[in-house]
Amino acid sequence: MQTSAPLYYLKRVVGADNQSMLPSPRTSEPSPNELLCEAPAGVDRLELMRWRTRSWQALVSSLACFVMVIVAGRITAQSLVDASELSIERFALTRPMGDTAEASVDATLSMPRLSFGAALRGTQLILKYGESPVGTLTAGNWIPLGYGGEVKLTLAGLISVTHYDAFKHLAAHMILHDNLTLGLRGGLTLGVPPIPLPVGAALVREVALRGAAGLGLHITYFSFRDGLPEEFPERIAPLPLMLEIEVEVHNPSSFDFSPLGQLQLGIASESGLRFAMVRTNGEVDLPPGLSQLHLRGELVVADEDLPAFGPMMGDYIQGREIPLQNVFLSSTEPLYHKALGGIPLKAKLPGLKGGNRSRIFERVLLRINPAANAWEL
Repeated sequence: MQTSAPLYYLKRVVGADNQSMLPSPRTSEPSPNELLCEAPAGVDRLELMRWRTRSWQALVSSLACFVMVIVAGRITAQSLVDASELSIERFALTRPMGDTAEASVDATLSMPRLSFGAALRGTQLILKYGESPVGTLTAGNWIPLGYGGEVKLTLAGLISVTHYDAFKHLAAHMILHDNLTLGLRGGLTLGVPPIPLPVGAALVREVALRGAAGLGLHITYFSFRDGLPEEFPERIAPLPLMLEIEVEVHNPSSFDFSPLGQLQLGIASESGLRFAMVRTNGEVDLPPGLSQLHLRGELVVADEDLPAFGPMMGDYIQGREIPLQNVFLSSTEPLYHKALGGIPLKAKLPGLKGGNRSRIFERVLLRINPAANAWEL
């Protein structure tokens, strides 16, 4: 049988003449191992096998070098993170949406000096209060770190609350105390030239932040007035008395909430006698520094509390300072409604003669029936 290209294969023949490696016409299909030894026409088979061996060696060496570079990059990145200190100046939450809010964290990173420029390529951190996780902070913005030293940076991303009990404890501590500690656990993605790919490093830190110290509430205006028909469209006269309050809020903390929502608070005496429930005029912010709250609501005193409420107002009229306790009841933002509910805030109501803009009634209306009360008149 004639073929256009006769096939040959290597066959060892051991005979009396000790001849070997004799070519022989193919009588069966080649095995897979034999096909690997096939060489194209005009190519030396032994040289091809040597070339393949060198190629595999070069590939394995390249992969080994790449792995070593990545490992060296991770070690370098981790050593940078371990030797760095992080301080947070401002922790802002904006645009709350259910269990999440947009976060912007202004911080200072103090790190060793570098002979090359580095960059922070991504962040995914678990926020902890004590031993309990609160939520996660994910930031993907690219932040150049330059050549190290003291670097001002802003992490912008999304915070998601996963454990509301811990979030509530964190909020209460932040509002009522001078300082607090926030735990950061998670990963950073760093660009460390001349490594061609970003490398990861683990961050484990306890960061100190300033608390709000009770918000330093100062009542600047306190007044009763008659309720207006448009405020109580479904009620008939006599309408209840309305309480209007203006409060200065001092927030020295690192936190900035914008917006905090429309707040509802209960107003009570230091002994727990609640006499009013007030709301803010629309949504309010809680930025660092000084801000104003305008509150109004209905004066509501239970019949059994009237004997105690009368002397308290008498002290107020006589110019004595009245300690008050304000309790967060609700917020129109679900994220803060779950966190702030039940947190007490202390304030002091200056007495009527204390020089503040307080007045006991804005308007008093007397109704007299001359025919019925002629003898009294």
